[in-house]
Amino acid sequence: MHLLRGANRISDELHDGQGFLPQHLALSNEFEVSLQSVDAAVALPYWDFTRDYANLARTTGAREADLWAANGDLWRADVFGVMPGGAEGRIVDDLDRVPNVREDPAAFPFVAAGTSAGDWPVGAVNAFGYMRSPWNLNRSPAVSRARSFCGLERPLADWPTCADHHSLTFGAPSLAGYLRSAGGHPHGSVHMMIGGVGGCENAYADLAKAYGNATAPQGKARGARGAAAAPTPLVDDFILHIKDVLQVLWRFRALDFPRTCDADKPAGGCHAACATAPPAPDAPDDDADLAWWRRAVFENDKLTAFVPQLGVVPRGAQAAVARAVCGTEWAFGDHAGAESPLDPSFWPMHPTLDRLLQYKRLVSDFDDDSWSGGSLCKYGATSPCLGHREHDLTAFKSHVQGDGAFVLAYLTNRELLNMTDPRSYAMTYIYDAFAWPHCADGVLPGLDDARR
Repeated sequence: MHLLRGANRISDELHDGQGFLPQHLALSNEFEVSLQSVDAAVALPYWDFTRDYANLARTTGAREADLWAANGDLWRADVFGVMPGGAEGRIVDDLDRVPNVREDPAAFPFVAAGTSAGDWPVGAVNAFGYMRSPWNLNRSPAVSRARSFCGLERPLADWPTCADHHSLTFGAPSLAGYLRSAGGHPHGSVHMMIGGVGGCENAYADLAKAYGNATAPQGKARGARGAAAAPTPLVDDFILHIKDVLQVLWRFRALDFPRTCDADKPAGGCHAACATAPPAPDAPDDDADLAWWRRAVFENDKLTAFVPQLGVVPRGAQAAVARAVCGTEWAFGDHAGAESPLDPSFWPMHPTLDRLLQYKRLVSDFDDDSWSGGSLCKYGATSPCLGHREHDLTAFKSHVQGDGAFVLAYLTNRELLNMTDPRSYAMTYIYDAFAWPHCADGVLPGLDDARR
């Protein structure tokens, strides 16, 4: 269900909008109920990933790769599974796998949705028949992580910090603004840094040549912790947003992904079919195909509003971008897409945001509790934002207090948020504490200090 709703061709019904948080709270709650049907003493834990970054506080020159070493108790085979150790970020054939898959890829049969992708609805499986987003052309039968982006290390500054969660808590006076922000940097980059994308190292090298030394107008410093802020190379900014690029081009029908591909053929042979062929490397500036790409993609204000990286491609690199988009077998780690629940580290992430929202309700409640105040979702200009409206039902059931008993029921986004409010609490779980001792003094103070 998470895959189908997240890989909907019209719009993402679970992410990029105001429904993100209640939809994922319901998902977490129903998952916990499922666990408790096996062992009633089990509770879904929360993973406060701001602690991971805090553990690097005394590490001079730390890089993204150091996150996994500094938090080794999590990234081992019997917890979240190991992270890929190689810097090349390859995901095909020799990828690292989470527990129980290394010895036997068939041990996770739910990854393989069937032998014929054509028998499944669009969005349910990829071209190789696995439960993955259509844009994820990962042909491995195992749960996968690439960690890097085509060999490019993601900036360590992208990892959510105590300061980021402080900003969300004390800097969002309206409910609508809070809900739109929560699904972004305060948690989203964790998915991407664990997942990554592989099979595209050659594409990145070709694009780097085409882009030259062009830099983004603004950007976070790549590389070592504490490095001076510097513009991000424009090609790196494009690669780090390649999932957004592919999603938006697919939803705008500038390209389609194949329904089936032959896994026995060499890697690299399965790629998108674009509405117009990408220009040849030696195409003149007035080439008809290049003119279409400029009109439909690079100079299309409606499209580039969703993915700014497409609107700033240097003119001399546009043909290379079109070839890369249409000719690369983009293989994402599962955490980076709508199939992210396949990765075990997915499940403790969203309770952390639930806990943070409950804390905000107690110490810095919203000045404006209305659902309005901007576009309900990223695709608000082209879709009705299903799943993100105030009275849309969540895609998953919640275990809540009813008339004298707890019931498992579908709730609206608003109903579920009301029931998780500590002042009108109706859920079956409570958090152990609202304290962040790993944060610097005063960043996320405990309840008593915050209320002073």
